[in-house]
Amino acid sequence: MNPGLAYRLNLMLRGTVPALLTLLLILLVNLRIGLAGLAEVAPQVAMMSVFYWTVHRPYLMAAPVVFVLGLVEDILLGTPLGLNALALLVISGIAESQRAVFVGQAFIVNWVGFTIICGFAVLLTWLMVCLYYLTLIDPTVSLIQLAITILLFPLFAAFFTQVRQAVLRLI
Repeated sequence: MNPGLAYRLNLMLRGTVPALLTLLLILLVNLRIGLAGLAEVAPQVAMMSVFYWTVHRPYLMAAPVVFVLGLVEDILLGTPLGLNALALLVISGIAESQRAVFVGQAFIVNWVGFTIICGFAVLLTWLMVCLYYLTLIDPTVSLIQLAITILLFPLFAAFFTQVRQAVLRLI
């Protein structure tokens, strides 16, 4: 194999790591494994991943990829098709537009930014579900899920940082 081709293939495979990692996390967290109530309070791993990768490597978490990941999550959860896709696109869009605020700052700035953006996306999702079903849905489960997601973000961000440093060094 041509060394130039092998190098380009290696770069391409490395470039798919954020999307494939996000897909794997979505599958692991959202597949029904028989534990009642787990899906309702599972952390929003897709939101964490999309925010992180959009801030640190936006070209590896492009809008079409984000949209597909959201659709996969919608299908797994049985939510209205496009609901999570829209929420993830909102997170991606805001994170990318405010990227200069987050890059190179202390982690607490990223965590606060994630908290605000994720809170907005969860509120938007909750409102859209209420409109879709034409009823007021109790927001307690969404708020618990949001709190768990915010609390776990530092762990996932540390994991994503390790992946970024180990695998994506050349990209």
